[in-house]
Amino acid sequence: MPIKVLLADDSKIMRRAIQQFLQECVELELVGEACDFHEAIAFADALRPDVLVLDLRMAEKANGELHELRERLSSLRMVAISAADDEEINALAGRLGADAFVDKMEMYDKLAPAILQLTRPAL
Repeated sequence: MPIKVLLADDSKIMRRAIQQFLQECVELELVGEACDFHEAIAFADALRPDVLVLDLRMAEKANGELHELRERLSSLRMVAISAADDEEINALAGRLGADAFVDKMEMYDKLAPAILQLTRPAL
């Protein structure tokens, strides 16, 4: 059974690129794409994915609603993505409780492996 992935990024171009990356991995199934914070929550509730791939800059725009996001999506594993890899972004990923972080510049090689690592049972 494939790992169900929900993608949340406010950039249509980035969503299309990530969709292409994920399609190359037969173990992953992209079940939905959200273009904003509220859509991500609604899709997570409706689609019950295993992993949320979340653009941190999009989440940052939600500002005071970050607690709601983490609370509502607490059962999901989360891979945070961002074009920036600095202290501020890492702190935001931590506040959200992200399980992994992938720099957008390295997604082609690192996104699918990060998702797979999160969902494999521990030995």
